[in-house]
Amino acid sequence: MKALVERLRAEIAFLRDQLNNHSESSSGTSSGGQTRSERSSDKEREMELQNQLLDLQENYGALSQRHAKLISEITKVRDTQELSAQPNDYTDSAEDRLARSNSLSVAVEQVVLGE
Repeated sequence: MKALVERLRAEIAFLRDQLNNHSESSSGTSSGGQTRSERSSDKEREMELQNQLLDLQENYGALSQRHAKLISEITKVRDTQELSAQPNDYTDSAEDRLARSNSLSVAVEQVVLGE
């Protein structure tokens, strides 16, 4: 996701540089270079890329919030299990460990699927 955002930013910067270079090189002549329709399509492309960038940033923010919530829930469950653990829990059976693992996976699933 970050790589895509960076690629879009680089492409926007490249297009802006092209527009600036073209504007500087054709500051009095319009014969050799982009036509008005080409400049218009470049601006449309830039706007499209900017919109994609904004969408990706919003999605990344939402995903980051979900990730933070998930980590928080996992930590809560783990802390609860540690508080309820007794010194002899380290000698528990494989079935007990499996039951704890399943309860953690259920808690994580509830957070991921949205409570």
